[in-house]
Amino acid sequence: MRIAVCLGAVLIFACAAVGPAYAQQDAGELARAQRLYEEKDYQRAAVALDAICARQPAFADAHRLLGHVYFAMGRDEEARNALAQAVAYGRLTPDVLARLAQLDQRRGETVALLAGLRLRMLIDPEHLEWNLLYADVLASSGAEGGAKHVYEAILEADPSQPDVFVRLGNLCLRRGEHKEAASAFETAYHLGDPNPDLAETIAELWFNLGDPHQASLWYERAFALRDNPPERSRLRRAQLLFAAEAFEQAEAVARLLADSTDCTLAGKALLLLGQIAVQRGQLEVAVAHWGKAAHIGLDEPQVLAFLGCHYLSSGQYDKAAEYHARRLAGGEHDKALLCNLIVSLIRSGEDERTKSELQTYLEFYGLDDTLDRMVRLLAQVQRETGNE
Repeated sequence: MRIAVCLGAVLIFACAAVGPAYAQQDAGELARAQRLYEEKDYQRAAVALDAICARQPAFADAHRLLGHVYFAMGRDEEARNALAQAVAYGRLTPDVLARLAQLDQRRGETVALLAGLRLRMLIDPEHLEWNLLYADVLASSGAEGGAKHVYEAILEADPSQPDVFVRLGNLCLRRGEHKEAASAFETAYHLGDPNPDLAETIAELWFNLGDPHQASLWYERAFALRDNPPERSRLRRAQLLFAAEAFEQAEAVARLLADSTDCTLAGKALLLLGQIAVQRGQLEVAVAHWGKAAHIGLDEPQVLAFLGCHYLSSGQYDKAAEYHARRLAGGEHDKALLCNLIVSLIRSGEDERTKSELQTYLEFYGLDDTLDRMVRLLAQVQRETGNE
């Protein structure tokens, strides 16, 4: 979390701190330096402030602004020294403390940062940003239980903070506490953070928790918040509608994606259409969808295995061999699939490929009854076709 450091009150403090002998000159110079800082003209601001500090070493607000200028310039050690001078001369203010915390964070000094934050919280225990930063640092350093306790304490004091609920949800998500994460994110959403990414996250959490109806409901909210939802979001919407058994709605969305120019996305849409057809008992329709998906490059293992078995049982051995071979091409050795491939090759008359796959079977599974039956089948087919 980036700390917002307010410099708007610097000039007020400056006027109170400057003695009567030099108030007009140096207060005017400080005001000019602050304008340069706000205009991001850091180099000129630093020169002006260095001059003030050289003339008046006890001018706390000059050191204070100089610390902020050096920080913006990336000169961290000089920023720390200037801020330390500001504190030494009486400016232990929220923006100085916050900037020192940022310097610790930038240097990765977690222990120093945590110790400093504890001190600041003792000074002002109700300061929201210090408490939030403390919880964030605890979370990032692995002390997730402590971070959760701080987030919950902040929300107990003021339960109207959607960003804190988001932080708590993210922490619960990392801890594997998905139901608590969903609850925190939902609260953030209803408190005024109705963005589609948050709604999608809630949807996925409910899906993982085994409640597809809640998942679909939240994804519909996310979808409605997007002006032009990308195809990826449309596909996920269709998948969640299918999981919620809203088959007609899922089919309507998937059909619009089945002709996408993105072959991967189109393949997944066709896969979903096939699954819907199976739910309706329309196996031939499922085969048509899955065959088209496989044709454009979808290598879903279960689909390839199904198509291979379908074409083997229907006597279309060439197609059966094609799909079984693709299923096994990834290097996974499955005895039943290899047997189906060999039988498909035998029936399609591809003797050379048959012999190669029989050798593969022998290498992996040895000389067993199954191999013997396949060899006998090969001999029988060869006799029937005159190819012995």
